[in-house]
Amino acid sequence: MKSENQSNDMIDSAENRNRVIIRTSVIGILANIMLVIFKAAVGLLSHSIAIILDAVNNLSDALSSVITIVGAKLANKLPDKKHPLGYGRIEYLSAMIVSAIVLYAGITSLVESVKKIIHPEEADYGWVTLVILAAAIVVKLVLGRYVKAQGKKVNSGSLIASGSDALFDAILSASVLACAILYLTTGLALEAYVGVVISAMIIKSGIEMMVDTLNDILGQRSDPELSRRIKQLVCEEEGVRGAYDLNLLGMNVTVPYKSAVIPFLRDIDPSAEKIGAVNTLVRVDGGYKGYNTDCSGIGSALNANGVCFPADQTYGRNGLIRTDTVVMIGAGGAAKAACYMCGEKGVRKLIILNRSVEHAARLAETVQKDFPSMAVSSMPLSKAPEIRENGFLAIQCTKAGLTPKVNETPVADRAFFQKAAAVYDVIYNPEETLFLRLARQEGTPGWCGLDMLLQQGISAFKLWTGIKPGEEQVEKVREHLWTTLY
Repeated sequence: MKSENQSNDMIDSAENRNRVIIRTSVIGILANIMLVIFKAAVGLLSHSIAIILDAVNNLSDALSSVITIVGAKLANKLPDKKHPLGYGRIEYLSAMIVSAIVLYAGITSLVESVKKIIHPEEADYGWVTLVILAAAIVVKLVLGRYVKAQGKKVNSGSLIASGSDALFDAILSASVLACAILYLTTGLALEAYVGVVISAMIIKSGIEMMVDTLNDILGQRSDPELSRRIKQLVCEEEGVRGAYDLNLLGMNVTVPYKSAVIPFLRDIDPSAEKIGAVNTLVRVDGGYKGYNTDCSGIGSALNANGVCFPADQTYGRNGLIRTDTVVMIGAGGAAKAACYMCGEKGVRKLIILNRSVEHAARLAETVQKDFPSMAVSSMPLSKAPEIRENGFLAIQCTKAGLTPKVNETPVADRAFFQKAAAVYDVIYNPEETLFLRLARQEGTPGWCGLDMLLQQGISAFKLWTGIKPGEEQVEKVREHLWTTLY
């Protein structure tokens, strides 16, 4: 089962990355074609083999950008029956092709430069030539830095390789310019010899790009500095004498992959299968088993803040916020986990509010089937002020109020907050969303999602290690999260 909201997030993220790659590549193509035209004309007029080779190199860069666009388009194809893991690794192949083009350009330049040494030809440089070469250097430097930065931003090996290639082209053009100035001032012709040196640098760059891509394909050890920092943090704990190796026991999964990862699991916990989303993977023989600790995490977080439900042993105690009615705002993955928490906690009445009435009704129907003793209904979000119940717990599970959109709230009606016994917002950044602030202004207690983040992490840690952290350790982690986030 895949949440529609999660699927849309995943597609939007992939499409945005694809747009960045294509836009950057198109800019590279246009810039390189412009440089090819000017350099080829100047090279032919001045009889300079170095400038002509520089133009050929720019032409190879334009071809590299075309390959990057094709690779990005193919890599963005959705998984199918023949390729269930998708087509993302095509980007590795496109990066390899770009590396091969760089190598070819370097080898070709080397061959032509050696020929020029053996059979020298007098060049005819002019000041116009120098100006065009200088402008080409500036264009290549700006283009190289821009393309490489965009590649790192979207984690595209092809763009990073193309950006590195453009920066080396700037060095190549700079050497040609230096040779031209030297020839005009002293009559000394060194362009062929400098061409040999630059060709060697280009070949070296191509080999390094190819090796880096091969390492990504084959896999490599984690960064030594990262490993050292992790071991240092582990050793700071009381009772830990040393950390000697890092072993992957599992991992956390976040949006938009909580549902998308399910087809690739070896096994899945029954409650996670019902919810249709996993956020914790535990390594087992032959792969990973998926769990959903969001469900238990939100329940534990609410209990920790004094909220109790009919199934809790503390339900009869005084001084606690007791509720058997929950108003759920949202119908995505987080809301579904919270709905199942309500069912497991013995909630008697659950009202699901959502902008899309169809999504709310579909979630209500699913939850009702799994918890027939709980009265589940759905309403459009705009009807929130019409809720007649008093003393309910409102759980906010949408993205409204999430940084940077801190001025958004799904509900702003004062009467709604006056009727609520308490509110909970799964968002933890910022610490006080507009939703929480409006509730507190009406005297209604409310909490952010920091404790849910912490509690689901505690559950995940126990699944990975079989150890439940002590209260002192939990508080230490909570203080660290608080100081880090706020």
